[in-house]
Amino acid sequence: MSNYLGQKLSKLIEESGLSPYMVARKADIDTGQLYKILDGRLGASVSMVEKLSSVPDLNVDKQTLAAWRIIDISTPEIIAQAYEELQLERAQRELDEK
Repeated sequence: MSNYLGQKLSKLIEESGLSPYMVARKADIDTGQLYKILDGRLGASVSMVEKLSSVPDLNVDKQTLAAWRIIDISTPEIIAQAYEELQLERAQRELDEK
């Protein structure tokens, strides 16, 4: 299993100044599960990834969220949804640049 999610999440937690415990509390997820994700011993469900991305202090952008979905919980549906979100974001950026 890839530990991209754990590595990226560790970096975001460090940058936020929050402890993993506080992130778990703010995301309303089990602290033990969060530590297992950070260590690469556990993947994350779609709902857990969504909860983690809802913690404002972590500054999770849509591209990072899509990458988490693809790498750590890849299903055809998730990959298609993430790809569509990235395409829409890219198209919006191109319109904004014009």
